[in-house]
Amino acid sequence: MCFFSCGCCLCSYYAFSVLPLLFSPPFALLVSPPFALCARVRVRGRDMASMVWQAMKGGATEVMQARGFIPRLSLAAKLSYLLLREVYDLLGLIPDLIYYRLLYDSLPSYEVQPELSRSSSGAAHFYNRCITAFAKVIGIKRPRATLLRNLRYGDAKRNLLDVYIPDVPGLAGPLPVVMFIHGGIWASGEKWQTCSMGAYLADHGVLAVFVQYTLFPQALAPQMAEEVSSALTWTMKHVERFGGDPERVYMMGHSAGAHLSGLVLWERLNRILKYREANDSPPKDLRSRMPHCFLGMAGVYDIGIHYAYEAKRGVQHLSIMGRAMGGKSGFFSASPALLFGSLRLSTSPQKNPSSKDLDQTHHGLDGNPSFWSDLMPPCIMFSSPSEVTVPPENSIAFHKVLDNLGVKSRAAIYEGIPHLDFIRWDPCWTKPNPFVSVLVEDILSIVTGKVRVEQFISLGSNYST
Repeated sequence: MCFFSCGCCLCSYYAFSVLPLLFSPPFALLVSPPFALCARVRVRGRDMASMVWQAMKGGATEVMQARGFIPRLSLAAKLSYLLLREVYDLLGLIPDLIYYRLLYDSLPSYEVQPELSRSSSGAAHFYNRCITAFAKVIGIKRPRATLLRNLRYGDAKRNLLDVYIPDVPGLAGPLPVVMFIHGGIWASGEKWQTCSMGAYLADHGVLAVFVQYTLFPQALAPQMAEEVSSALTWTMKHVERFGGDPERVYMMGHSAGAHLSGLVLWERLNRILKYREANDSPPKDLRSRMPHCFLGMAGVYDIGIHYAYEAKRGVQHLSIMGRAMGGKSGFFSASPALLFGSLRLSTSPQKNPSSKDLDQTHHGLDGNPSFWSDLMPPCIMFSSPSEVTVPPENSIAFHKVLDNLGVKSRAAIYEGIPHLDFIRWDPCWTKPNPFVSVLVEDILSIVTGKVRVEQFISLGSNYST
């Protein structure tokens, strides 16, 4: 066998048929980088390996569909380079993940009714004390917050959430609430990986609920959105007992999390409209209640637009997005911008179970210009021209659709914020990004009421047409 003597390109050709075996979950447990500082620290190694495995499967399919040895060789070499570059970027996250895991484990637990929380052992309390002392030694600042971990909001294995509760003296309630949905290309991510955001919000007087959901390939985007909607219902039902205001729940998502949040808005609008057809009064069911405001960061709202962008970058074969939507046939029903855009038409652009009954004539849009704005919460989409992963075009497109419907909306564009910096509110062990500081200050001003949502939206969308 002359596998290693055929040169770099030939190695790339075989990589997409051999290396996927090395990244399968059982092997990943053995080769994942040593993220943990102790045995209890759960790391993202298996998560990353699973994501790489899915990317390699997609790349292998495309390579085998190419006709001829030379075209296959060329495509395999290109995909190998792109994949190795992505893996290199992922490895750069290791210091951040260590920091966030230490911060997460060092936060004191909030004592609550036993029927809500999962039981914790004496060993867990001992571990928490040890990791708290270690975090203090290496200089991790303890925020004024307590943490209620792993509350169950649904039946699926990953249907868990954390509640960050402010521990700020003299704080008057009820407190504003932020429910955050993580990103991770629909195939990775856990709630603890953004714990610095939750701790930061709680330290500034905001009750924060951080959600995780079932990932691809165990679920497709519609199921993920249903789970996020269940988490929103749970939040509206339970935050009052922690001092939160159920009438001021801000739904905030990043990347894939922002996309799923958009689908949640669509699902709840459907439910409201169906209820209004049979009743004159608004629905009282929490599953039909909209959040107070939607805050999306670097979100994907039109799957077709983003797929074309991925094709331009040459990563569409490695991307999990298309498969997580159920293939190209699912792009329309998984695109919040297209779904809400269909409300402007007399009939939907294509047959789709989610939108076939929604048209402006049937629901009286012509007779009431504020019809949609009365049903929808204000929506603010944050993005940056420094974005390479999800450029601002998606946020701008969604804003235009909502604005055309009369929904209060703004596309807020910030300079100098790469994709992952949107969720790096705590500078960790690196120098803080000054542009992120501006973004965080704006979000806090909106959530805490220092600036009214309508006032922030009235500033207008700052992008070039």
